[in-house]
Amino acid sequence: MPSSRLARFLRLVVTVAACSPLLAQQQVPLSRQPGTGAISGVVIDASTKRPIAGALVYLGMSGYGPVGSRSRQVTDSKGRFVFTELPATDLYFMNVSRAGYLDSHYGDRGPAPINLSNPHITLAEGQWVSDVTISMWRPGSIAGSVSDERGEPVVGAFVRLLSRIQIAGVPHLAAGASTTTDDRGRYRFANVLPGAYIVSVPSVQTAVPSSTPALTIEGLTPDTAAKGADQARRNNGALDLDPSTLLMIGNFVTPPAAAGVPQAYPIAFYPGGSLVATAQPVVLDAGEVRDSVDVALRPVPTAKVSGRVTASSSSAGMVLRLISPGLEDLADGSEAATAVVQADGRFTFLNVPAGDYTLVASRSSLEFHGKYTNELPATPGSVPGPGLFLGGVPSGPPGTTVYSRHEAGDVSQWARMPITVGATDVTDLEFTLRRGASMRGRIVWEGEGELPGQTLIMAEPADGSAWLGMPQSPRVSFDGDARFVLNGLLPGEYVIRAGGISPVHTVKSITIGGRDFSSRPIDASSGQDFDDVVVTFTDRIASITGAVGEDPAVPSASVAVFPVERDQWARYGFSALRFKLVGVSNSGMYKIENIPAGQYYVVAIDSAQATRWLDPEFLVEAAKVARTVSVDWGETKTQELKVSVIK
Repeated sequence: MPSSRLARFLRLVVTVAACSPLLAQQQVPLSRQPGTGAISGVVIDASTKRPIAGALVYLGMSGYGPVGSRSRQVTDSKGRFVFTELPATDLYFMNVSRAGYLDSHYGDRGPAPINLSNPHITLAEGQWVSDVTISMWRPGSIAGSVSDERGEPVVGAFVRLLSRIQIAGVPHLAAGASTTTDDRGRYRFANVLPGAYIVSVPSVQTAVPSSTPALTIEGLTPDTAAKGADQARRNNGALDLDPSTLLMIGNFVTPPAAAGVPQAYPIAFYPGGSLVATAQPVVLDAGEVRDSVDVALRPVPTAKVSGRVTASSSSAGMVLRLISPGLEDLADGSEAATAVVQADGRFTFLNVPAGDYTLVASRSSLEFHGKYTNELPATPGSVPGPGLFLGGVPSGPPGTTVYSRHEAGDVSQWARMPITVGATDVTDLEFTLRRGASMRGRIVWEGEGELPGQTLIMAEPADGSAWLGMPQSPRVSFDGDARFVLNGLLPGEYVIRAGGISPVHTVKSITIGGRDFSSRPIDASSGQDFDDVVVTFTDRIASITGAVGEDPAVPSASVAVFPVERDQWARYGFSALRFKLVGVSNSGMYKIENIPAGQYYVVAIDSAQATRWLDPEFLVEAAKVARTVSVDWGETKTQELKVSVIK
């Protein structure tokens, strides 16, 4: 639309709106109020720069949702879209989707599952923002085949993608999508983001006591079964290889016996081998197709591992796991073998391939997901308990989630020990479950407004170590006797965090015995309990705002904030409270909200570098060109910036 025609149209809208009683109705949400602004632009293919027709463009307003009744539009044959009658605000964001492309967002400089810096569009009354360009990227794919020792295709084998990521500045392994091979032994992963992936064919040898009820094998209780729990039946078969133990088959591929002796396929990685350290990553660019990523399975002789568990309380029903080196960050489907503890403490692993393992005894597990899927079979005999948690990990790559699961029973008991399995059985193995430490404390309110509703206190593993789990308290109210108890801290370092509170409330301090642990981890290695923990909350939110200079042009810029103390650049848990990344709006403005008081580095970077912003090596270079800003509780500081190129 020519600018003169748009101007006449907007003047007409202003005239009509001024005479309308709707304008005075303050109860109407901002996103539903009529306005005089407009936003238009084009959606293009990032590689070819050609317009994309038929893309669905969504216009939203942060904190409000869709804008009016016309928040979605489909681009025309030239990739164009236009939104009119928009109220003035600095909260607009745009998402785009289309079949054959990865979802994209306003301000993206590369393919990502979410918008890293979440830049907004600022629109004044009567303004027309006409130069919005949103790029979209095609996904890649990884495909191949799985064959057995005879070169025959393996049908129904599970295949899973893994990736190496950083959590809290420390390297970890994350689980990705999983699928199964078809009747030709072929598999294919579609809609894959650019990156480096490890292709694995998991294989778990699962043993349960022969007396295990069918419901328990399915991971159900009588109560959940009666309620029609939404869980697919696995219809596990079983082999009677031991007088008191059954080997469950049917979840993973099982090779034929050799001369009457059972064999097993160990977990396999592309291009070969059973150790993740020897796996060759498959590097994928945007839109790239990788085929012939083939994996060959080879059967190996096996042994039995058996023994007894001693515990201060019942260990019956606990699932024991044998984990291969390098897979400690993964949960169900990553084990070499599992076993369920009997009522008298005895356990038996069957069909265990030779190798070095860590025996893990714990009723809780933690796993990172680059792309959350739940296609691998759950562990037979593992009955879920309370405390399921699935959420985002701000201290990890975009789209990373953490999955925390608890089994029924005492989650505070644990054990870990190295085991080597050879050609002969390992018998009479004995170990004692230890009890994790507890934390007891209270919450204190030092705010000026209304009390928050409820909160829960969590212990996040400082370096992201999955085996530590993520103990959490029941929800606590701020009124009355606001005390909490948190059990099951395993030997390692944790950071204490609070959840379930609104963005206008934050933790001001965390003290234990009068010492502040707000920005540093506690060490639970000694097993000693933590008492007199005081978590203080406030609504005096600190923030930093300002403008980003003219070159290079915004909104391709993002602003990163991180603490000046270098010892806080890693081991800060999942939440990364003192790290923020925000986008620069089309007007060149940025705003960083809800950060703890303290001294920070503030730097504007090209959004294309935003995926690196939590890497400690990147922070070293960013600190050299950043501005230093100190901000107190309830204070807003202004800092002007120019975009810096970080090496």
